[in-house]
Amino acid sequence: MTQHYWPGWGHDNIVDYVSSQRDAYKYLHDQTVGSEIAERLKLPDVLAKRWFIRGNYGTTGSNAKAIYQRYLGWYDGILPTSIRFLPKRRTNDTSNAMGGEDALLKKSKDAFDKGDYRWSSELLSRLVFAAPSNEVARLLLAGSLEQLGYQSESGAWRNAYLNGAKELRTGGPAPSTFDAAGNSFRNLPLSYILNLLSVRLNPDKALKAPMKFDLDLVGEDKPQSVEICNGVLIHENAPAKKGSIGNTRVVTVDGNSFIDAVQGRHVNGGVSNEDARFLERFGSLFEAPRTGFPLAAPGSR
Repeated sequence: MTQHYWPGWGHDNIVDYVSSQRDAYKYLHDQTVGSEIAERLKLPDVLAKRWFIRGNYGTTGSNAKAIYQRYLGWYDGILPTSIRFLPKRRTNDTSNAMGGEDALLKKSKDAFDKGDYRWSSELLSRLVFAAPSNEVARLLLAGSLEQLGYQSESGAWRNAYLNGAKELRTGGPAPSTFDAAGNSFRNLPLSYILNLLSVRLNPDKALKAPMKFDLDLVGEDKPQSVEICNGVLIHENAPAKKGSIGNTRVVTVDGNSFIDAVQGRHVNGGVSNEDARFLERFGSLFEAPRTGFPLAAPGSR
């Protein structure tokens, strides 16, 4: 058995390994009482010195924050958290409050020269978001993130810091889409597919194209009643039907044609031309997740 490490064998080794992992996570769970705890919480030496509990992947701080988030949510009881602006406005105002670009850059450089890379990175991140064209700030932030990466025991954080440094020096990735859902869709019940499509719905398009119909997927035993209204997708179980009844349209379609439609492709065969056009209109309302967003500078997300 294993977690994020290589496998281990033997009854006694496995019992020790699993019970130590159990105790580490139980300790983190029970000791996490607030957002500031992530800065203060340390595992006891009896656990922290076990090589397989070190923060090579997850870290004590990030795990504590996740526990806090699960139970108490994003609000930490500190009022500025509830009124915080989006990064662009927040960083612009912070930069001005600290005396403008030049003053903020000087404070950042002083922190960098003292080896306080965490503080210099925080200051420089604000400056880069407020003034993305400030090349001096971008390069200094790259150097600061790089030092944080070199000091990180966690591979996940090290990769994030070093990728951020690379992007600041050479430019971020081009925005694109990545959609592996086609293969996943083929193994999911229709209701699950519609759940996933619900979060891919483009509300601006959906508001202009309300529709209601029953969807009968060939081979499925639970047709769905589907409605696009008020910018959301609603669906529920519907009785199997063939043909249109009353004001409700019924579309019977094979799985491949339906997947083609919801992924924005032309529907070839399997349905009438009229139903094919209808499904393509339905499919045009969804967008695949976007990728290629930058890690360390403002950009489209």
